[in-house]
Amino acid sequence: MEWFWWFRYKGTVLRHIWWQVILMMVYTVAVVVVHKYAKLSLNFGQTLIPVIGLVVGLLLGFRTNGANGR
Repeated sequence: MEWFWWFRYKGTVLRHIWWQVILMMVYTVAVVVVHKYAKLSLNFGQTLIPVIGLVVGLLLGFRTNGANGR
């Protein structure tokens, strides 16, 4: 059974965050159901995705530089 190494549960962080993962799954399913069956439009502007990408890129850069400084 050595080929199931990626399914090990005891030494992972999943034991501590399982409820957050389930909460995000429920939230995602709710958004999809509302969008599909309630016909609510969830349209975002054309500039939202590049702005989010820029912010995430800056955050990753600062985190990497902070970790390097230690």
